[in-house]
Amino acid sequence: MIAIDTDSGPKTVAELREVARATRMPLVVKGIMTPEQALKAGEAGAKGIVVSNHGGRRIDHTPGTAEVLPAIADKVKGKLVILADGCVHYGIDVFKYVAPGADAVLVAAIWGAAFGGGREHPLHAHDARRVGDCDGGDRCCNRAGHQSEEPQLTE
Repeated sequence: MIAIDTDSGPKTVAELREVARATRMPLVVKGIMTPEQALKAGEAGAKGIVVSNHGGRRIDHTPGTAEVLPAIADKVKGKLVILADGCVHYGIDVFKYVAPGADAVLVAAIWGAAFGGGREHPLHAHDARRVGDCDGGDRCCNRAGHQSEEPQLTE
């Protein structure tokens, strides 16, 4: 059994390697924002990474995921599975991350479905993300220049 500190801050390569060795499940490291971090995650035994700035909550004025993704993909594409996270609300947003190198994309509608509880369709929970990271719309995506229009949803 492995004992992991409850500190949610950055982990060392040695700490991540310990986690990777303690399980048969593949380790995926979230919060990668530089090629160097991606290489270190691979060195630690990660099978995948999530390129994410955590919605910009952790570090003020951090670059957007789409800004850093191409450089990261140049270094680790084919070596690690690259997932991308950040303001993905519509199908077109997926292409904006896959084109520069993501293998797959984390979609916000899933979070919205969980937040929405018993609603029958994830898009009905779309209004729930207004309390989240995107300031009531996709304005958080402006830094990377890929703002999407919000559809009008009805109950």
